[in-house]
Amino acid sequence: MLRSILAWDDRITLALNLLCGAPPSRAWELVWQLVSLGGTAAIALPVSAAAWEGRDAGRRRFATRATIALAAVGIAAAVTTLVVKPIFARPRPAAALAGVHVVGDPILMRGFPSGHATAAGAGAAAIVLLARRRRWLIAAAITGAGFVGLSRVALGHHFLLDVLAGLLLGAIVATPFAAWGLRRAGVLGPLPGAAPPAPPIRPPPAPPLPETGRA
Repeated sequence: MLRSILAWDDRITLALNLLCGAPPSRAWELVWQLVSLGGTAAIALPVSAAAWEGRDAGRRRFATRATIALAAVGIAAAVTTLVVKPIFARPRPAAALAGVHVVGDPILMRGFPSGHATAAGAGAAAIVLLARRRRWLIAAAITGAGFVGLSRVALGHHFLLDVLAGLLLGAIVATPFAAWGLRRAGVLGPLPGAAPPAPPIRPPPAPPLPETGRA
């Protein structure tokens, strides 16, 4: 079963790699390299969005909490990738797939899962929670994450299975971190079991001043 899945992964990866790079040209390579950079910026985008949402003085507390929580998403995704990659130690297409077109210096080992795709999946999940009703932003985040993953196959740096696993892993890791942080920031409602906020304490009205008679 596993061999069959890996065989299909080889065929689809090679087909996508050759299709995305046809005809091979420096311009197409540059396009895919720029798209691939989205994996690096995927965590910075929701953090920037959180800071922008809280740019006015009245929402600085929200901005601080949300930014810290979403930054933790990036850290968690990076740590997870560093932990999972050595466990599987799957070779990359440059080392295991004949005929693949590789852009840049070939990297041979530790291809599963894709670190760029993991970051893109984490960033997209955080944006989905942060955007809430902004459907266009949610659609853009998911589409962008997909293109980041596709770019890794187009550049010959990852198999398709590496990319799909990275996107899924990033979303799974990011969702609880982002949800917790945004609840703390008051965006997604209170945390489960949290006490309702106390009503504001208002000082009693000052007593009226006694009237003084005229001299």
